[in-house]
Amino acid sequence: VIGISKGAFANSPITSVTIPNSVMSIGESAFAWCDALTSITIPNSVTSIGDYAFSSCSSLTSITIPNSVTSIGEGAFSYCESLTTVICEASNVPVLGEYVFDGMPLAEATLYVPAESIDDYKAADQWKEFGTILPLDKAPSAVENTRLPITNSTKLLRNGQVYILQDGQTYTITGQRF
Repeated sequence: VIGISKGAFANSPITSVTIPNSVMSIGESAFAWCDALTSITIPNSVTSIGDYAFSSCSSLTSITIPNSVTSIGEGAFSYCESLTTVICEASNVPVLGEYVFDGMPLAEATLYVPAESIDDYKAADQWKEFGTILPLDKAPSAVENTRLPITNSTKLLRNGQVYILQDGQTYTITGQRF
């Protein structure tokens, strides 16, 4: 699989997605209207995120955009009203289509970027609208964001992903039941 096509998972009840390392592009509206989606892992193989790819994912709270992404399409994260943490690992500011973050609480949101690129993001259209822009080394780790007490549980590494086994249940590192 080298791409996720237009509308592939749109309006589905998925809660967590890990995109395979072979994927290079996420198509138009690929995950749009996935109201239960809370977390997504985008691999470094992805170079472009299509128009409205994650639009209206109302439960999505954070996303990490890898340094391989060079362009993000129109409205890609529009109306993700719970999205308050964006980690963008790209040193070169990705090119944005129009309204990428429209309907998102940007004034309350935090953007984490490479320290050497903070001024570039603060000057770039749409990126500069984030309420707070901080260096990557200040970004919360997945472990810090977990909703589970991971000290009294078993951790499992499977296909490069960490899972937590607790009370007979399996959870992702963000606390979603797997």
